[in-house]
Amino acid sequence: MQLNKLIAMRDGHRRLISRELARFDSTELTTSEYERLLHMIVEEAEEVRTLNDKIVNHNDIEDLSSELVEGKSYSFDLELKIQRLRDNLNKRIGNKEEITSNVSQDENNSGQPEPDKEIVCVFRN
Repeated sequence: MQLNKLIAMRDGHRRLISRELARFDSTELTTSEYERLLHMIVEEAEEVRTLNDKIVNHNDIEDLSSELVEGKSYSFDLELKIQRLRDNLNKRIGNKEEITSNVSQDENNSGQPEPDKEIVCVFRN
C-alpha cells in the first residue's frame, strides 16, 4: 500500500478519535453509552497503532526517526487519556453500586418496602 494512503488513513482515524473524545466532555452519557464509546475509541487506537507500524516499516519512509517519535508520542498521550476515561468509568460503576447498596439497606431498615419509584432522565443539548 502507498505510504501517502497509510498516512491519510491514520490521520482519519486520529480525527475520529479526537471527535469522539470530545463527546465525553460535551455530552451527558449514560454509563453504558460511556462504556461503549470508550470501547470504540480503544478499537480505533489499536487501528492507529497498526497503521503506525505499517508506516514505520514502509520502504518509502524518508524520515523514520521523526515518524517514529511522532507516532509513539500520539499513542502514549492517547493511552493516558484512555486510562483516565477507564478510571472515570470505574468511579461511575462504583458509585452506581454504592447507591444501589444504600437503597437496599434503607429498604431493609425501614421494615416496610417502599413503592416503586419513577426514574426521570434529563438530556441536555
